[in-house]
Amino acid sequence: MMIIRSSLVARGKILDFFARVINLNLKRGAIQVDPATVASDGFMLNINAVLTKLCEPFMDASFSKVSFSEFSPYQTILHNMRFTETHLD
Repeated sequence: MMIIRSSLVARGKILDFFARVINLNLKRGAIQVDPATVASDGFMLNINAVLTKLCEPFMDASFSKVSFSEFSPYQTILHNMRFTETHLD
C-alpha cells in the first residue's frame, strides 16, 4: 500500500489498473456469462480484498456507528407501503 502514497503518478497508474479490471469484467454481472471472456472468481475475489483494504482509512468496517437494536429492515419497507382496503363485489 506504500506505493500509492509514494507519488501521484503511481497512484494514478494503480487507479487506472483497477478501472481497467472493472471495465473488462462488466459482463460478470450478467445472468449467463462465458467464463472465457471474464477474469476468474479467484482473481476478482483478490481484487475485492485489495480494494476493501484500500478503503479501510475511510470505511467503518466494524459498523461501530450503527446500532442494530434500533434498526429493523422491515421498518422502512412497511413505512413506504400504503395499505388500502380492497373490496371484491
